[in-house]
Amino acid sequence: MKNIFDINGRIFDECKEHRDDNEQIPMLLTGEYGIGKTNAALLYCIRNPGSLYFSFKNIDSSLAPSIFAKRYSNIFSECSSWKDFFLQLEKYAKNIVPAVFFDDYGDRNDKDEFLNCLNDFLNRNKYICQIILIINKGERMSHLGEALGVVMQEFNPVIVRKAFDRISEADAFRLSALTDGYYELLKLYNDEISFEENVKQFLNNESPFYRFAVDYLSHFLRSPESYNTLLHAIALGNNRITEMSDFTGFPKNKVDKYIKALQEIRIVRKTKDRNGHSIYVIKNNYFKLWYKYLFAEQTDIDGNFSDDTIANFINELEHKLVPETFSKWCCHWIYIHQNRLSDRIPHVYEEKNLNVNINGIVFDYAETISGKLILLKTFTNKPSKEKWLEIEKAALTITPFYNTEFIVGSMNGYREYYWDINRQYDNIHLVQLQSLNI
Repeated sequence: MKNIFDINGRIFDECKEHRDDNEQIPMLLTGEYGIGKTNAALLYCIRNPGSLYFSFKNIDSSLAPSIFAKRYSNIFSECSSWKDFFLQLEKYAKNIVPAVFFDDYGDRNDKDEFLNCLNDFLNRNKYICQIILIINKGERMSHLGEALGVVMQEFNPVIVRKAFDRISEADAFRLSALTDGYYELLKLYNDEISFEENVKQFLNNESPFYRFAVDYLSHFLRSPESYNTLLHAIALGNNRITEMSDFTGFPKNKVDKYIKALQEIRIVRKTKDRNGHSIYVIKNNYFKLWYKYLFAEQTDIDGNFSDDTIANFINELEHKLVPETFSKWCCHWIYIHQNRLSDRIPHVYEEKNLNVNINGIVFDYAETISGKLILLKTFTNKPSKEKWLEIEKAALTITPFYNTEFIVGSMNGYREYYWDINRQYDNIHLVQLQSLNI
């Protein structure tokens, strides 16, 4: 795997731009746990000699000055307090003007003295260096004051494709769907073997792929065992509070309390079913698969899962989650290109507008905005001419042809007929895998 940060480069550009123009306030770099923030910071330091990296992970803030000073003993002498630390940093930074990263800033809520000394340091030295604080989404932090926030996003399918020399466009999308674009999972992929062989290697209870779910919950929750049971219930289709309570045996008030905690760490989200009832779903594919197929399964003496478990895991990924992920990315394409389609923002993430049945055809997304109908229909394989005629016929039961914006997504390209009508009509839009570099 190539260094994925070489490919998108965005995080480094933002660091450098902020370092040059806004050095009097700290930068707050946030992102999901496992998205690659630490890797980005360390690589930035390698490419920008003189920059410094420190991590609060598993360290009490009162002990950190001494530990941080030892990391760069050529720069710092012994530090017994944050005041000592920042005085020595001030002396060093005057000649270097470095970027200074403080990772795992949200690991503990014990940073008051650190922040007080940091603010004093910045007030004395407005352009001496750039302070970058790194925190996971969902972590609570001490009052920071003014800061420039930069959010590190998951890597999109096109970036994933460029990260490997020997991976097909389709396999890159499958990998993106499986990992949700998380760096800590993407880096485990070996492009010298097939996608299926990679999955088989992932499905071992000692593999980093398996351990990621365990580490994620352990990072945010003190006692993840009960939360695991609840997530298993949701993964099996128990999406309402009553259903979860019946499945787990937990009282409803306990389920409600745990669900709120899982929402805070962004594993679970609340939505509504077709009848308007509140339901709770697991947000990303990795956790959906993990809690449905791996959590309650026993392994053999080598830690491997059974052939049936592996087959069921891959089958759900291939036939359900990959198409769903493609549909979501096409919805995102609509949102990004809204000016081409509508005079108002499409509500592409609202449940009521998803999987809409019109005259027997289920559209991934359908919404009428300012009298104009916007339709999305996606396909795994090349759609036939007959499929288009079905789409057109269904739309005509609602509104005239020219009053509709048709978005047809295909993971495996189109027959020439689709390119012909795309060239002929400006309200027919084709979205392929390579269109998703957004």
